[in-house]
Amino acid sequence: RLWFPNDRALAVFDPVLALAAMPGAAACIEETLADGTRLEPGQDGVLWVASNCRRFEFRYTAPTFVAPASVAFHYELAGVDPGPVAAGSRRRAFYTNLEPGRYAFRVSATNHDGLPSPGPTVVAFSIPPRFVETWMFKGALLAVLAAAAFGLHRARLAALSGRRNELEAIVARR
Repeated sequence: RLWFPNDRALAVFDPVLALAAMPGAAACIEETLADGTRLEPGQDGVLWVASNCRRFEFRYTAPTFVAPASVAFHYELAGVDPGPVAAGSRRRAFYTNLEPGRYAFRVSATNHDGLPSPGPTVVAFSIPPRFVETWMFKGALLAVLAAAAFGLHRARLAALSGRRNELEAIVARR
């Protein structure tokens, strides 16, 4: 215990009680990387990723002065992980080959006393579809296929009509 006298009273500080009253360490995301490049949030607060990115890395921590090595983490990528992943003291999460869409990465920490962080820290990011995955490309491809099928049908009809004319000419000569 630490005792602090002043002119009117005596103040006592007990570090054990102070640490017991502290909430769990709040997790924070230090860095988000896509194919090794640091991502910065856009105007809407969402990280926009290039459509050709394949490897994602999240680096997180929980600033605490009491036993930082004993902080345990749980993380989850909504829509990918079936539930929170117990990461222990590991401070990185990796994901590869994510489908286009919107995602939210959540991380929370538990301090050395087992107290959880006040709430998860969330970073949202979006992966746009590649051009070949867009409705515009699929519509254009469908139009090209329909035009090719129509052209093949017309060519076949022209060939059959030519053959019919040949056969009619042969019958007329006989």
